Amino acid sequence: PQIEASRIALPATPSAFRPEQFLDGEVRAGFLDPRELHHGALEGRVPHAPSHVSDCEWMKLLSPLDRGGVVEFEREADCPRGPGGESLRCGVFPVPKSTERDRLITNKKGPNALERPVGAVRELFPHGCCVCELVVPEGCVLRGSGDDLPDFYHTMRCSRCRAWYTQLGPPVEYARVAHLEGARRWCEREGLSEADALALNPRMQAVQATLAIG
Repeated sequence: PQIEASRIALPATPSAFRPEQFLDGEVRAGFLDPRELHHGALEGRVPHAPSHVSDCEWMKLLSPLDRGGVVEFEREADCPRGPGGESLRCGVFPVPKSTERDRLITNKKGPNALERPVGAVRELFPHGCCVCELVVPEGCVLRGSGDDLPDFYHTMRCSRCRAWYTQLGPPVEYARVAHLEGARRWCEREGLSEADALALNPRMQAVQATLAIG
């Protein structure tokens, strides 16, 4: 399925919670800076994750993503790439949340391929398919129900370095996102006036500033 911007459920206000205060050791270090977890043993190129969204719908989606504090912007040329120079851009796709709304899921298999597992992920957690796949015999119908969790991951703020490794959507010229708060914050970080940024008009990459699920 393709993403429809009007169906994506997003927070109304920016996130503020910083989970690293509750993390220790290498888990905390890896959360703040994914490069701490890079194993250097990847064979071949970083796997590509497709984005199921058109350019038009992505531009529509950037406004609510910006308003909810989910994305920041970085110059595409400054974003990290894979060991072979390949893009580390994540895929995005929708999953139904209700009949009217979809959840936005991030496919991080590219950046994840560079990292070694740490903590409970390495020691305790089974692979997702061990708990998620249900085999239904022929002729049978599976019925289930459950309460949906809130979008807790959108409330957790990530470091700027971790956001670099969650690049979302196609790069766009600065002029197309100059009206967004995330683009203005980029100008402040770089010490540029909006006029200077518009004159340079660099290609900008959206990065996910909140905890990514996927």
